Amino acid sequence: MSNEEIQNGELVDSSVNNQILNDEDCVEVGQFVQGNPQLPSRHTKIRFTPGMMREIKHCKEDIIHFAQNYFYIINLDKGRMCIDLYPVQKKMLRMMVEHNRFAGVTSRQFGKCVCNNTKIVVKYKPLNISFKIKIGTFYRIQKFLNRLSDLCQCLKFI
Repeated sequence: MSNEEIQNGELVDSSVNNQILNDEDCVEVGQFVQGNPQLPSRHTKIRFTPGMMREIKHCKEDIIHFAQNYFYIINLDKGRMCIDLYPVQKKMLRMMVEHNRFAGVTSRQFGKCVCNNTKIVVKYKPLNISFKIKIGTFYRIQKFLNRLSDLCQCLKFI
């Protein structure tokens, strides 16, 4: 390992000190998309402190903490601000994390696709591949597979 070592059972980069780094210290200059410091490029190198690593772990383990601290909205009066989650939104986030398949009945303003031509990325876990597909095509495939499954269930009883 180059600058990494194991401390207290965790992998640590020994070249980074334990002080909290601000945004300017964390990224290398000039590694931004269109010069915007809010959009690091894929070549940007980020140095993480142990505190930052703990925060990433905490975010991974607690979706509500992650949402309340890192989901932003643009308010016309107040500008960019963290989102305030309602209890039902917290419940939905927990359900999405805890269950592999989740369907929620929501209002039309919830940010869903409204056009059959909208492309989504679908991951097929058994082969570990991802591909883009139109949402309308995906819906028709799912509908067909559900009907096929129902047919198979009926044939078991014959």
